[in-house]
Parts: sequence; C-alpha cells; structure tokens
Amino acid sequence: MASGKVFAQELVFDEETFKKIASVIRHETIFSKEPGTLSTLTAQDLEILNPQDLTWVLRYLPGVLLNYTSPSYANIMFRGATGVFPPIQVLLDGRPYTIEAIGITVWPFLLIDPSEIERIELISTPASVYFGSNALTGAINIVTKPPEDIHKNSIQTSLGTQSYFKTAGIFKKYIKPWHVYAFVGQEKVDDFHSSNLSMRRCMARTSLSRITRLGTLRFDIGFYSGELKNLYILRNLSESFGLFDFGIDTDDVHHWGARLALEGPTYFIRFSNYQADGELVITNTLNQPIKYKQKDYLLEAEKYLYFYKQRLTIGFNLQQVNTDTDFIKDSDETRFALFAEDLIKLNKKIDLNLGARINYHPLTNFYFSPRASFVFSLRPNIKLRYTYTRSFGNPILYYTSINLKNYPIKIPNYPIDFKLTIEPTKKPEYIKQDAHEVSLLIKKKKHSLLLSMFNYYIKDYPYQKIEQINQITGTINVSSGYLKRKIKGFSIEYQYHIFNNFSLRTNYEYTDVKNLTTNRKEKIFPRHLISGLILYKRKKFSGFIGVNYISKREDSNVKIGDIFYLDTGINFKLSKKFSVSIQGLNILNCQEKNDIFGKELERRLFLNLKYQW
Repeated sequence: MASGKVFAQELVFDEETFKKIASVIRHETIFSKEPGTLSTLTAQDLEILNPQDLTWVLRYLPGVLLNYTSPSYANIMFRGATGVFPPIQVLLDGRPYTIEAIGITVWPFLLIDPSEIERIELISTPASVYFGSNALTGAINIVTKPPEDIHKNSIQTSLGTQSYFKTAGIFKKYIKPWHVYAFVGQEKVDDFHSSNLSMRRCMARTSLSRITRLGTLRFDIGFYSGELKNLYILRNLSESFGLFDFGIDTDDVHHWGARLALEGPTYFIRFSNYQADGELVITNTLNQPIKYKQKDYLLEAEKYLYFYKQRLTIGFNLQQVNTDTDFIKDSDETRFALFAEDLIKLNKKIDLNLGARINYHPLTNFYFSPRASFVFSLRPNIKLRYTYTRSFGNPILYYTSINLKNYPIKIPNYPIDFKLTIEPTKKPEYIKQDAHEVSLLIKKKKHSLLLSMFNYYIKDYPYQKIEQINQITGTINVSSGYLKRKIKGFSIEYQYHIFNNFSLRTNYEYTDVKNLTTNRKEKIFPRHLISGLILYKRKKFSGFIGVNYISKREDSNVKIGDIFYLDTGINFKLSKKFSVSIQGLNILNCQEKNDIFGKELERRLFLNLKYQW
C-alpha cells in the first residue's frame, strides 16, 4: 500500500514536470514580459467559441482584419499591412508554414484542426527578431495541445449552411511510457451564392510524447489532401479586361509534415520537414493547371540562461527550401539565422529588453534586425512600454524569380489567345521596416485597459502593375517593383472579467496608411476597426456573442461600405458524454462587400454534435 502511494506521487510529479517544461519551451517568449505585445485565445475560449475553421475567430483579436475570398479562406491583414501577400507571419508551434512560390500561408492547408489547439497567440508588434521573416507587423502563433493534455476520445459531426459537412475523431491512449494521440477528419463546404464546391479536405495527424532524462521527447506527423477554390482573385488583370474575373484555385493538393523535438527545462532542439505538391488553376480560362512542388526542412535550437539579473536567450535556425513550379524553375535555397535576446532588470522599476537577429538569404545575403524595448513600472498596476524594431521579410519568389514570358491565356469564346509576360524585380531585396511603439497598461482587479500607439515605415515592399495590354494583339506586360509605405495609428483594448465564468473583451483601432511612392493616402485598410466578444460558461452550457465593425474602404476604384457582423453561439452539455452546439455567423446577413474582390458573406449556421468518452 505504501509503495502504491509512492508510485502515485512520482507519476503526478512527472506529469507536472512535463507540463512546466512544455509551458516554458512552447509558450515563453520575451513578448510575455512586455505589455501590449501579446494577445491570446486560450483553449477555454476556443472550447466556448467552438470554431469550425481557424480564420473567423481571429476577428476577435485586436487589429486583425479578414478579407474573405470564399467561405473557407480569408486573407489576413494587420495594422495597415495590406496586399495580396500581407506581411504577417503565421506559425504552427513556432514553425512557419508558407507556400514559398507565392509567399503566403494558406490556412486550410495547415495540418491542424481547431480541436487540437491549446492557444492562439497574436504578437501585435514587429517580431522578426524572434520569429524571422515576414513578421514585419506581427505574427500569429498557433500552439497545439501536447498529447498528455488531451484526456478523452471524441467523435463529432457538424452540419451547416453552404452544404457544410464535417466529421472528425480524436483518439488518445497512454502506452507506457508514451502518450499517443491521433486525429482524423474530413470537411467540405460550397461557395457563397452558389452550389459550387469551395473547399474539400481530408486530414490525419498523430503525436507521441514521453519524458526522458534529457527532457520531453515529442514526435508529430500530419497529412492533408484536398482542394480549395478562390484562393485569391487577380484583380488588376481582371479589371484591365473588364470582361472576366481571373482567380487562382488549388486542386489535387497534398501536404505532409513531420517534426521531432527534444524539449528540456531551459532549451529545445527541433527538426521538421514540410512537403507540398498540387496544382494552381487560373479560373475562367482553358489553361492547363500549373503544377507546384515544395520541400522545406528546418533545424531549430534555442537555449536560455539566467545571470546577473538577466535572462539571455540564444538560438539558431537552418532551413533548406526547394520550390518548383511552371513559372519558378527549381529554386533551391539554404537559409540560416542567429538570434539573441537579453532581458535586463536595470532596477526595480525599469526593464530593458534587447534583441538582435542576423538573417541570411541566398538572394539578398545578410540582414541585421535589432530590437530594443523599455518597460517602466510606474505603479504596481501600471506599466509603460517603448519599443524600437527593425524587422524584415525575405524576398518573395513570385516577384523576384518569376519566369513568365508570352504565357498563353486561353479564354472561352474569345477569338485570340492572350500572351502574358511578367517581369521580375530588377534586384531581389529584403522587405524592410522601422517601427516605433508606445503602450500603457493599466490593471485594476477585474479590469484591464491597454492604450497603444504605433508608427511603421515599410520600404522595398513588392507590387506589380500592368504596363501594357492590347486586346487586339493579346499582349499583356506586367512589371514588378517596390513601394514605400507609412502606417500610423493607435488602439484601445479593454477587458472586464465580470465573474469567473463571464468576461468581456473590446478592441478599437485607428489606422492611417500612406503610400510614400505615390504620395497618396491608401484606403484599402479601414480607418476604424472595432471588435467585441462576450464569453460565458456554466456547468452545463456556455456561449458567446461577438461583434465586428469595419469602416468603409476603397481600392482599385471599388468602394466598400461600412460592415457590421454579429455572431453568436451556444453549447449544451446534455450528459457526461454528449454535447450539442449551435452557431450563427453574420446572423444579421450583412450584404456589404467584404473586400475589393466583391465577395458578399452570407449568413452561416452550424449544428455540431459531439460524443466523448
């Protein structure tokens, strides 16, 4: 009996040790020490929101704007950073998953389901020092649950408007000494205003973890197969013709990734790979699909230590990326980076956070990215932060390495074939940004108020424009270049924990964007962006009410009026094993165009049934 007690105590100690190690290594960044730089949606929040996809819940994070191109995909923009390829990094457990040919993260291609997420972190400050390329205005880091934090098996089915259908299963088993987790699911949805397929995908993911003398050993592997329509619309080209809407669909897509990690109490080392292949289809043409392939290998290591009232973090990344498409032939790149961060406590009221990253890219050689942040504790419940950052983005292959000359575009019922030529930029450049930020955080019991101001200067940001189009000869010439932008604004965030099971979050952001290349104000990003979220939870039911207001915008002579979305949902726990969820998105059925591509979001309704044991 005594030995049984000893065994139980050791088991509990091991589990707690594992959780502490996982928390430190996978969550702790220097941003958690600075007010106004980190916003989160936790696993408890996501359990109440119960999202069917990852994108729509991001609307409740401060400063995030979603431009939907279909029910299953949206371009993410943040703090005035706009464009087909907006400069915000998206990571899964700290690892970027980017389609290198076009420089964006395609959310449905991520090897993750919302039920697997422990938290979603929005780093609302330039974060290239820590997260590397493309984190110019910030980063979104999705942290998955470790296998030992998943305690129940479950099966769920979801039905919804737009012919939405999803089934998924989660299975967990402890096979001493391994925690084993598996997820499998499939999902499909039709487009707005039609019965055409918008997205179809099948996913499978497995994760194993165990404790060793050196730390926690974890192995993950995931697979994705499917297709996605209306990834984005080639607006400039479409408007020039005035007759057709050219867009990009993805078809016959297969992605898979694996990761092996050893995570100790003060360090980690990870090796991961990400491979993708599929077809890019130009809509409203008779062209054959464009095939693409990508192989991505990444080795990461990080170590932190304490000395003389400082916490020093050092690390490196080594990445090998191979990209091959019909218009970018066999691009093979080796990249690496060294970075360091030092949290220095100058005195009882002042902290100094210093960071630096040396980045190497074969097209543009080395780049140095520094960061300095002062945090003043004015009172126990009041903190003031000033931060300067020089962040960067790697060159995007679509602009720097495209090889497209007299590419034929065959249009149905049109007498001639058009010939498209896209000239790459004359010289590959890093996207560069200088940023100044000030934040004031005030906390009082259940209240939290954050006031922030930001000023960003971006240069060498790539863009394309049509130089010539002749509908008689069919000649289309497109040039690539760089522009400069200045972004400034302020934000207000307020949180009120009314009760332990009832909370309120509101966010307001004002943004002003100026194109310094043309010396004109840009209205593509809304001046005013407001979101609010109420979460409540009881023993047998929980729910939420969310609102979004997006002020009027304009781009490419397309005007978008004020947008107001109202979302709500409720979850019922009918028994210990069975639960039902009902959700409504845009329940007022706002008919205003969502973005310059002319998409109007329809009301979306979901019914979710879940059985767990």
